[in-house]
Amino acid sequence: MADFGRVLETPKTERALLMTASSFTAGPWRTFERARRRMYQTRAMQRARRGLRIASPAIMRPIFLVGTVRSGTTFLARCIGDHPAVMLTGFELLREWSDYAGVEIAAPGLDHANCTAADGRTLTDDQVATIRQRFDALHVRKGGWKHTRFMNKNPHLWNKLDLVDRLYPDAYYVVTSRDLFSTVASTKLLWDKMHRDWGLRYFLPHDPSACWSCSPPLDKHDLDPARTFPGGDVAVLAEYWLRTYETIEKKLAGRPRVVTLRHAQFVVEPRETLETVLSALDLPVLPHHLPEPVKRRRNQRWREILTRDEIDRLGEACTQLAPRIGKLTLAEVAVPTESTALSEDCSTGDAAS
Repeated sequence: MADFGRVLETPKTERALLMTASSFTAGPWRTFERARRRMYQTRAMQRARRGLRIASPAIMRPIFLVGTVRSGTTFLARCIGDHPAVMLTGFELLREWSDYAGVEIAAPGLDHANCTAADGRTLTDDQVATIRQRFDALHVRKGGWKHTRFMNKNPHLWNKLDLVDRLYPDAYYVVTSRDLFSTVASTKLLWDKMHRDWGLRYFLPHDPSACWSCSPPLDKHDLDPARTFPGGDVAVLAEYWLRTYETIEKKLAGRPRVVTLRHAQFVVEPRETLETVLSALDLPVLPHHLPEPVKRRRNQRWREILTRDEIDRLGEACTQLAPRIGKLTLAEVAVPTESTALSEDCSTGDAAS
């Protein structure tokens, strides 16, 4: 542990620290990090930092995990967040994004009716600095320090990537995706649950840059029933899936620090896939334990969730959307369907294995 402490005190960059740490066993590093984080999270430490006016270290090379809802972002975030060099600072930080950056996200506990796009171009340099300082302070309150990478998994940021880039031009992005049928089925269940638990209905605006709106605050009587869930047209869920990945690809085009993870591969080879992701994020690949076993049937359950009419409707939607789906490079376009015909509709000719 003394040797590890000396490494931490070196004036090298965080990248050099992480690469040096890869020569150590994972156990001591994780043990040290757990103890350090507990200490940083204590009220005594927070009071001491404020009393001494110790500025929170600037977040460098943060990691943002994006995709649609129900694309596996939560499980993957837990896997990456288990790395001792990563600080998963909260579930999605919806309130923080709303309070710090003034973005609209329609979610329980917030007053926003819509989830509009945000590009950050109107922010002044002083406003950017203020927003970053607030996230810096959050990072430290959660137990982070200059040698941890801030990570935020948030499927509501897909239409706010220009804002994220304005704040963090050195960010790394992980784009996770599930096939269209599995995402549609799982999102259908999610909106059912949100209605049962919170009394919310979710509505997808026609504006292709918009994410989900919700009622309340919107008046449900003013919403198109076909685009409102529960009970809406499943083709609208497919439209949401496609607009999300089209926007992500457009906004991240040409970026050097973009990592993709396709759910179909992850459920078959979880450890190998995770190691590839960690390496692409410039993190030392350590012996890793998954938070829980990966359920290999996850991408088959849509057959049980969707009705026969809904499956047929999605098949029609895939046929109509096939030219656009075929242009995607970051998303999972192969669909584990019941028939080759449906698979060809969604993957432009390549049947899913």
